[in-house]
Amino acid sequence: MSLVRPIRTVTSTAPRARSRRPYTWKPQRVWGATLAGAGIGIVYGGGSQGSMGRLAAGALGAGGKVVGILPRFMDELEWGHRSLTELRVVDSMHERKQLMLELADAVVALPGGCESL
Repeated sequence: MSLVRPIRTVTSTAPRARSRRPYTWKPQRVWGATLAGAGIGIVYGGGSQGSMGRLAAGALGAGGKVVGILPRFMDELEWGHRSLTELRVVDSMHERKQLMLELADAVVALPGGCESL
């Protein structure tokens, strides 16, 4: 019996600002496409902008499954990525983080910002 279970879904966090670190965008897109190519789904914060928007775009462009978890107030500001496989709207940031962790088999914190901590 193996103690290691297969990784089918990864939650990933990265900086959200769209203009501060544009040099991270291409690696995020490549990371998303790489995960999708390996058949690994992505669970993330659900935004359409910045690094995480690029991550989602890379995965979706490669035919991957991407689930976004977005707090209601962000959805009301129209910050959500509308082309995802699934976008779940939750009541709070706490619920967002909790659900992201529940849905993932692994967590990857990408460099570039303190939001990942």
